[in-house]
Amino acid sequence: MANEIISISNDTNLSFTSKKLTSATRHIANYYTAAGKNVLKIAAELARVNSENLYADDFGKFEEYTEQVFNLKKAMAYHYSAIGKDFVARNEKGNPTGESVLPHNTVDYTVTKLAVLVPVGVETATEWANEGKISPEMTVKELKQVVADWKEENTVDTEATEQGSNEGTAKAETTEAMNAPAEEVQDAAEVALQNMLQALTTLKSDERFKDCGEQFKAIEKAMKEIETKF
Repeated sequence: MANEIISISNDTNLSFTSKKLTSATRHIANYYTAAGKNVLKIAAELARVNSENLYADDFGKFEEYTEQVFNLKKAMAYHYSAIGKDFVARNEKGNPTGESVLPHNTVDYTVTKLAVLVPVGVETATEWANEGKISPEMTVKELKQVVADWKEENTVDTEATEQGSNEGTAKAETTEAMNAPAEEVQDAAEVALQNMLQALTTLKSDERFKDCGEQFKAIEKAMKEIETKF
């Protein structure tokens, strides 16, 4: 996979049987030319392609579309789709604004931080933001702790109402609870890595760093080695 959130070669075909898929794909390609807010716009467009099955006329699955067109891994594609579905604001025409829907001032939540909040849902995250329980200035680690505390509280409540469950069900739930944190950590780490790669791509296009080619190559090499761990 290329060292970006997505990558598009010059000879990649961006025209498909579905006119809506062609339009969405070209939106994503255009958003890709810049970073920042466009990352959330990419997430929103991927969510639309996924939820409306725009890929169906040309691809068997959503992940086949993202992998073949953008070299975007399956896990990352669904991460961005989940963020784009509920956490990205849209204007009156339904187009993504590049802002998150969570209450914020000049500083917005990054896509990495939104990925941490996806499991709790946009309603709960919005409540937390309004209450001051979370903010864009918080670190990913701090947000993860808030989510972990919430999960622990909800686990306790669930267990209290399921005292009549049989032993087999209890064991299954325990196994799932033990496995979930590790999976979430790995997924969040992968999202963070892809955002770092996207940021690196932006730096490389900045004229101020045009003499840093060798340094960029070294960073890319190191990140590529890290990426193989996923």
